Amino acid sequence: MLAPPRTRMDVLTDSEIDQIVSKSKLASKYNHLVDSQSAYEILHAKLEEAALKTEKEYEEQEKPAAKEESFFDNPIVRNAGRTAATIITRSLLGALGLGGRSRKKNIW
Repeated sequence: MLAPPRTRMDVLTDSEIDQIVSKSKLASKYNHLVDSQSAYEILHAKLEEAALKTEKEYEEQEKPAAKEESFFDNPIVRNAGRTAATIITRSLLGALGLGGRSRKKNIW
Protein backbone atom coordinates (compact mmCIF):
# COMPACT_ATOMS: atom_id res chain seq x y z
CA MET A 1 0.00 0.00 0.00
CA LEU A 2 1.11 3.47 -0.75
CA ALA A 3 0.23 6.55 1.28
CA PRO A 4 -0.73 9.63 -0.72
CA PRO A 5 1.17 12.87 -0.02
CA ARG A 6 -0.28 14.99 2.76
CA THR A 7 0.53 18.23 1.03
CA ARG A 8 -1.30 20.09 -1.63
CA MET A 9 0.36 20.24 -5.06
CA ASP A 10 -0.86 23.75 -5.79
CA VAL A 11 0.34 27.35 -5.57
CA LEU A 12 -0.03 28.89 -2.11
CA THR A 13 -2.08 32.04 -1.78
CA ASP A 14 -0.69 35.18 -0.16
CA SER A 15 -2.68 34.66 3.01
CA GLU A 16 -1.39 31.08 3.36
CA ILE A 17 2.20 32.27 2.92
CA ASP A 18 1.70 34.98 5.55
CA GLN A 19 0.20 32.44 7.97
CA ILE A 20 3.15 30.03 7.51
CA VAL A 21 5.73 32.81 7.87
CA SER A 22 4.10 34.17 11.02
CA LYS A 23 4.37 30.74 12.68
CA SER A 24 8.07 30.44 11.82
CA LYS A 25 10.63 30.74 14.64
CA LEU A 26 13.12 32.37 12.27
CA ALA A 27 10.72 35.10 11.16
CA SER A 28 11.36 37.22 14.26
CA LYS A 29 15.08 37.19 13.58
CA TYR A 30 15.21 37.50 9.81
CA ASN A 31 11.97 39.21 8.83
CA HIS A 32 13.06 42.81 9.52
CA LEU A 33 15.25 45.06 7.38
CA VAL A 34 18.68 46.07 8.58
CA ASP A 35 20.47 48.90 6.80
CA SER A 36 24.05 48.41 7.87
CA GLN A 37 26.93 50.41 6.47
CA SER A 38 28.87 48.77 3.70
CA ALA A 39 32.65 48.63 3.64
CA TYR A 40 32.62 51.16 0.80
CA GLU A 41 30.64 53.64 2.88
CA ILE A 42 32.93 53.22 5.90
CA LEU A 43 36.12 53.61 3.85
CA HIS A 44 34.69 56.55 1.92
CA ALA A 45 33.82 58.34 5.17
CA LYS A 46 37.31 57.71 6.55
CA LEU A 47 38.92 59.03 3.35
CA GLU A 48 36.81 62.19 3.46
CA GLU A 49 37.71 62.71 7.12
CA ALA A 50 41.42 62.21 6.40
CA ALA A 51 41.26 64.61 3.44
CA LEU A 52 39.62 67.30 5.56
CA LYS A 53 42.17 66.78 8.33
CA THR A 54 45.09 66.97 5.91
CA GLU A 55 43.67 70.08 4.26
CA LYS A 56 43.20 71.73 7.66
CA GLU A 57 46.77 70.87 8.73
CA TYR A 58 48.12 72.16 5.42
CA GLU A 59 46.33 75.46 5.87
CA GLU A 60 47.64 75.79 9.44
CA GLN A 61 51.23 75.23 8.44
CA GLU A 62 53.25 78.15 7.27
CA LYS A 63 54.40 77.85 3.73
CA PRO A 64 58.16 77.29 3.67
CA ALA A 65 60.27 80.14 2.34
CA ALA A 66 61.65 79.71 -1.14
CA LYS A 67 65.05 78.06 -1.03
CA GLU A 68 67.86 80.13 -2.44
CA GLU A 69 69.56 78.35 -5.28
CA SER A 70 73.31 78.45 -5.40
CA PHE A 71 75.69 77.80 -8.26
CA PHE A 72 76.42 74.30 -6.98
CA ASP A 73 72.75 73.25 -7.01
CA ASN A 74 72.80 73.14 -10.80
CA PRO A 75 72.84 69.47 -11.96
CA ILE A 76 75.40 70.19 -14.70
CA VAL A 77 77.82 71.74 -12.20
CA ARG A 78 77.38 68.82 -9.80
CA ASN A 79 78.01 66.30 -12.57
CA ALA A 80 81.15 68.18 -13.71
CA GLY A 81 82.40 68.27 -10.12
CA ARG A 82 81.87 64.51 -9.73
CA THR A 83 83.70 63.82 -12.98
CA ALA A 84 86.62 66.03 -11.98
CA ALA A 85 86.85 64.38 -8.55
CA THR A 86 86.84 60.92 -10.16
CA ILE A 87 89.61 61.81 -12.62
CA ILE A 88 91.79 63.39 -9.92
CA THR A 89 91.30 60.42 -7.56
CA ARG A 90 92.18 57.90 -10.28
CA SER A 91 95.27 59.80 -11.32
CA LEU A 92 96.53 60.11 -7.73
CA LEU A 93 95.87 56.45 -6.98
CA GLY A 94 97.49 55.50 -10.28
CA ALA A 95 100.61 57.50 -9.41
CA LEU A 96 100.82 55.65 -6.09
CA GLY A 97 100.36 52.30 -7.82
CA LEU A 98 97.03 51.59 -6.14
CA GLY A 99 94.57 52.26 -8.91
CA GLY A 100 93.42 50.53 -12.05
CA ARG A 101 93.93 46.97 -13.17
CA SER A 102 97.31 45.43 -12.75
CA ARG A 103 96.57 42.27 -14.71
CA LYS A 104 98.50 41.87 -17.94
CA LYS A 105 96.74 40.83 -21.10
CA ASN A 106 97.78 37.51 -22.60
CA ILE A 107 98.63 37.67 -26.29
CA TRP A 108 98.44 34.06 -27.41
